[in-house]
Amino acid sequence: MLGCLVFGTLSVFRDSCTGSYDRSPELVLKSFTAAIQKKDPVTIINCWDHNKFYELTTGCTEVCLERVLGVPLNVVETQISDVFQQDGRDRIRASMIVSCPDSTQQHTAELLLDTRNASLPWAHWKIIQSNYGGEMGNSWCGNQ
Repeated sequence: MLGCLVFGTLSVFRDSCTGSYDRSPELVLKSFTAAIQKKDPVTIINCWDHNKFYELTTGCTEVCLERVLGVPLNVVETQISDVFQQDGRDRIRASMIVSCPDSTQQHTAELLLDTRNASLPWAHWKIIQSNYGGEMGNSWCGNQ
């Protein structure tokens, strides 16, 4: 029983996106982009708020991301905003400059991450909006 209690407590702090106890927004973004390159849909979904991932209005999600799975997009630069409040939640905006495998095309990805309370040490950041990979009918890098 003690083992179950310890395991249960530790699993609450482990992040399903990063696969570790580090839940920083930077690592969430890194895990998300690595999962796209590795064709790892489970991690991709775990980096998103589960309900938002299936909404068509949240950007390049389920169907759109299928077109860029495995494409080795190169993240050239990442900028992350300070935490701000919106709708009673803590949010962060991230901007990533991404180049295609042939290095001639660059795109700017805008992502919005969300958590309940960023000041808590166990806050889990999840993506709630993203255009990483393109748009529904126009994926980046020549629809690889």
